Amino acid sequence: LAQLVARAVRFLTHLDIGGNGIGDQGLEIVMAAVKEDSLIERIDVSNNSLSDQGALLVLDVLKQKPQIIQVNLSRHRFSDETKALFSSLPPTCAVDLADAVDPTVQVVERVVEVPQVV
Repeated sequence: LAQLVARAVRFLTHLDIGGNGIGDQGLEIVMAAVKEDSLIERIDVSNNSLSDQGALLVLDVLKQKPQIIQVNLSRHRFSDETKALFSSLPPTCAVDLADAVDPTVQVVERVVEVPQVV
């Protein structure tokens, strides 16, 4: 999955690979592609299998790609030291570092249909 995403990333502005079981190794492949050649503005890697090392990979990309304005790294258990490093980013980038949620709570996605303009 990571290699497939890495090949497609140059065509995307929003990368959502949350909940896919991606670990640090897979994320390293994806983040290298984002760093190299992309127009990505939003990244969602929530609810995967990332350690502090994965968070640091994302942080490195954020420092080099100021066009990224939103990152979701929630539902991981990063150390407080790693979380603190994200405070060095400019306020133009919103980062969600919330820990894992209560497994008894069901998350419901709301889908909104946008009417077509004729």
